[in-house]
Formats: sequence, structure tokens, C-alpha cells
Amino acid sequence: MYRLSAPAHDEVRVRTRCHHCQHPFPTGPAGWLPPRNRCRHCHQSLGPPTAATITATTATCALITLRLPDSPLLPALLASAIAGLAAALVDLRCRRLPDLLVLPTAALCALAITITGIAQADPLHVARAFAGSAALATTLLILAVTTGGYGMGDVKAIAWTGLLAGWQGPTALLIAAAGPFVIQAPIALALLATKRVGRHSTLAFGPALLAAGLLAITVAA
Repeated sequence: MYRLSAPAHDEVRVRTRCHHCQHPFPTGPAGWLPPRNRCRHCHQSLGPPTAATITATTATCALITLRLPDSPLLPALLASAIAGLAAALVDLRCRRLPDLLVLPTAALCALAITITGIAQADPLHVARAFAGSAALATTLLILAVTTGGYGMGDVKAIAWTGLLAGWQGPTALLIAAAGPFVIQAPIALALLATKRVGRHSTLAFGPALLAAGLLAITVAA
């Protein structure tokens, strides 16, 4: 996750070296696996503890499996859980939802929904999923353009969560639409009250958006 947390203004979207010691990461798979939260050269922390990240990911996947054990979309949902948690952590660190996580996973979900709809001869579910995704993405895009409070990563991510929520049904879609704002509001107020942010500070919206997506597909299951 650290390697995907390049600053939003950086043209290179993947970190190639440790920001503490500037030692370059190995090229190829060796630079990514196994996942580490410390630099191999200077041993400085590069992110949350690996054990905590794995525990959170396992718990999220277990929750989805328990709530939707018979869903034909279960593999896509589990992939979304893993990618979503990683994307949320990256957003918290550098205020950016990486395309390398969001776009492939959203495409996988779109493909899974289309194939499932064809296999079940259920075009209405497919249409509802894509319509819900488009509606949420368009709404947030308008907010992003008019207020400047959201980024294009947020727009892409809500299209992703809206796709899965739209497949689940209207209740899930409503949670995916309103949930991010309901989750973000008390967090922002608490940070303002404790003076940890100012009135013009930019907060990461991705974690709230992705958490609402998780609630949408599990609560409305």
C-alpha cells in the first residue's frame, strides 16, 4: 500500500523509493511481495502494521462471506473488500484513491455483474446496477465540480460501490449514496472541535465512501 501512496501532485503514481532513506525498492515482484510495513534498508515505518491490515482484511472478507454466502458475485465482492481497504488506507495517507486499485476492481465487478445477469437471464438487475452506478457517479461529479470538495478518485470509487449496491437493490443503493456523508459528517465535526483540522482543510472522503459501500452490501443483504 505504501508504494501506491504517492502524493496527489506527483506525476509518478507509484513510489519507487523509501521517503526516509531514499533507498530504491527492488524492481519486479520482489518490490511488492511479501507486503511489509517497514523499509528493508532503514527499517523505518512505512504504514500500518502488516498484522493489523491482514486482520482487518480477513474480518471484512469474513463478514461479506457470512452475509452473502450464496451470492454469485462473492468472488468480486471479496476482491472489492481487499482492494477497498487498501485504497482507503492510501487515501488516508496521501488524499488520493489510486486508479491501480479502483479501476481494475470496478471493471471486475462490472464484468461479474454482466456475466451473472446473462447466466440468470436477469437483465433488470444488470440495468439497475449500471444505472445506480451512473447516478451516484454523476451526482458526486457535479458536487466535485461545484464545490471542489471531492476528487475524481472519489467519483470513480462511488461508481464502483454504486455498481455493487445497485445489484443488491434500492435499499443498498440508498445506503451507498447517503452513507458516505452520514459517516463523514461526525468525523469532520469531531476533528474541527478538537482543532485537528481547520474549516478549509481537505479530508479524505474515500474511507467513508468505501465503508458505506461495505454497509450497503452487507446490511441490505
